[in-house]
Amino acid sequence: MPSHGNIAVFQAYHSLQIHTLNVVKYLRESGYSVDLFLLFQDGIHVQYVNLQENQIFDYSDCSPSWKSQTNILKRNLGALRYYVIEPILSKFLIPNIVLKRTKEQLAKKQYVCFIGVEKNGLVWAGLMGKIFKIPYLYYSLELYTDEYYAFTRPHKRLRFWRTRQLEKRFHPGAHATIVQDEVRGTVLMKSNNVKTMQNIYLPVSIAGKPIFQKSDLLHEKFHISKKKRIILQFGLITGARLSDKIAEAVQHIDNKWVIVFHGAVTEEGIIDRIKKINSNNNIILSTDLIASSLIDEIIESVDIGLCFYDNKVQNDFHTGFSSEKLARYLQCGIPVIAFDYPTFKLSVEKNKCGVCIKGLDELPIAIQKIENDYNRYRENAFKTYRSTFEFKCQFKKVLNFIDHLEA
Repeated sequence: MPSHGNIAVFQAYHSLQIHTLNVVKYLRESGYSVDLFLLFQDGIHVQYVNLQENQIFDYSDCSPSWKSQTNILKRNLGALRYYVIEPILSKFLIPNIVLKRTKEQLAKKQYVCFIGVEKNGLVWAGLMGKIFKIPYLYYSLELYTDEYYAFTRPHKRLRFWRTRQLEKRFHPGAHATIVQDEVRGTVLMKSNNVKTMQNIYLPVSIAGKPIFQKSDLLHEKFHISKKKRIILQFGLITGARLSDKIAEAVQHIDNKWVIVFHGAVTEEGIIDRIKKINSNNNIILSTDLIASSLIDEIIESVDIGLCFYDNKVQNDFHTGFSSEKLARYLQCGIPVIAFDYPTFKLSVEKNKCGVCIKGLDELPIAIQKIENDYNRYRENAFKTYRSTFEFKCQFKKVLNFIDHLEA
């Protein structure tokens, strides 16, 4: 396929996840040559989508991770530098040496556009866009607006505030914003004082065809009777994801069901609290993280997926089109139970691929409702995946914009 031109994707201080990788992959499949510029704080890397070495510019060595330090003093000094010194002294929160190296690389080619992933990626792409007179797009994933400041730990607030100031500075200069849905787009534009801009709606999506086969992975791993049906709570195990409250709610469901909590434990004491709550012995804790290639097999082995978020901040409240686990459930035809937040009513309730509830006390009723008409909910889950949460189909909107972009 002949190349349509070069595109540079920038991501800094944000874990490299499937969202960015899919953008790179499908830009390449559509004929663009992609360069990926990276600057990590946490050191998390995943497989790069078949990019050549000369297309990956990882400058993590210029801002080494303090989190991996085993020496307490070095770890604390690193945290001090990251959360206090850099926000005070660094003009753009991107090291000058990184900006210098980036300019040297970008000068070697002509680019169609730049894409900045998340806030620091936006700043990086925006700076380069202004220098080289190249249009840039903002790909927003997290809706961390000013309200989030109150929920940020005190030692992190200065960096959060500086990051938000930079986001507000560079967002209005973007040629378009890639955001999950109209609701999140409206909140983002208002919070960043952007008056007019084209929003390209790209739900958090999964690449690939629907997965129709079923798996016995969880039944076999935890010796669950085949007579039992499984509900999955997928993701972080923490009070912030309502894990303990969900544990209380499932003590009132029919004993033909068991619930598996699968994910990383991010709160001290949460496991002990769940174990104390588990009076009916119907909760299984799966805390051994697995390879990403096995996630589908886990989801294939369940019957209902839970998709609950708190409503304290807008990033969690407006999640009906920005939840990776929702997309994964639907790809496997798993009916979903979520709270009746506005965007979940649009993504789940309107498509009849699950049930929205007002509170966790309604969970037993929702489970029974899905069980009574299971095949229809499963069929609608597949339909919703195809129409709304399959990445390649949704990404056509982004490609169409880039194809017709004029600098």
